[in-house]
Amino acid sequence: LVIPSLSERYKIQDQSIKDHLNEIEGISSQNLGLENYFEDVRREVLRTEELNWERKQELDSVLRTQESQIEKISELSGKLLDDIDELNEEGRFGEEIAQKVKELRKLVEDVIAPDLREALADITKEKEGAEAEDLAESLKRFIEQHNKFQKQLDRTIQLLKQVQAEQQLNSLVRRSLELADNQKQINAEIGRKQFGINDQKKQGSMRHEIESITETLEQLADRIKPISRQTSSRLKKEYNKLEDNSLGDQMLDMVKQMRLKSSRVEKIGKGLEEELGEFASSMESIRGEFIAQQKKSLTSDLRILIQNLL
Repeated sequence: LVIPSLSERYKIQDQSIKDHLNEIEGISSQNLGLENYFEDVRREVLRTEELNWERKQELDSVLRTQESQIEKISELSGKLLDDIDELNEEGRFGEEIAQKVKELRKLVEDVIAPDLREALADITKEKEGAEAEDLAESLKRFIEQHNKFQKQLDRTIQLLKQVQAEQQLNSLVRRSLELADNQKQINAEIGRKQFGINDQKKQGSMRHEIESITETLEQLADRIKPISRQTSSRLKKEYNKLEDNSLGDQMLDMVKQMRLKSSRVEKIGKGLEEELGEFASSMESIRGEFIAQQKKSLTSDLRILIQNLL
């Protein structure tokens, strides 16, 4: 039995979040312009007073699809928020994410509102044998509820993306701080002339970690751009610094020098400690700036969405 590492579990969970978001967005995009279809049916009902068999079958199929999509969105949203919860980390920033997830979970429940389901049920019931005016009125009510639902869903998707981006940024900050701290510990061992094979292994694993961080940093810079161009620009700048400074190569060189018991080890280690410390400080600054930007936006958007649901 192979147990995946923490970083592997994070990647799997993170990919699951992306997949759920993409699927919800796909469903949302399928419904663009759907109100035009229902408006055409409504006008046809008022004009002819009764839908022909083919039109009824078509309407029945569209209604079933809508009902299925509403259930699917509710299911996917729940899974997505569960994934974000599972990825959440301890500490103040993790607690802030947890609170936002709690608010979003309530919001998602409210977005899939009873009014939309009731409007769907009314059309399903009244398309057989009801007065034309009653069916037309039900169609009108559904169009209104669907437009409201679509707007709220689209904004909820954006809020989910914001929370996901903040969580990914938190993870990068934690990893950068851990790297800086590990380098400091290794350098302390070197200063005491007590470093050995375990320190070499630790320095080697740090090389793989900085390469992974560099890759994740580039991906997040692209992903966060629609949310905050400023944050994206700063992340890209840090990515370019990591690339230019070739910290992975420096760490590999340090491992070699440690094996040789070279006098260069201390100098390389101090340089890495300084660069990793600067990187961690920059990442903390970027996170603080991003959270400050998004706090106003997220709080305002949640308030507006909740008011619209009342």
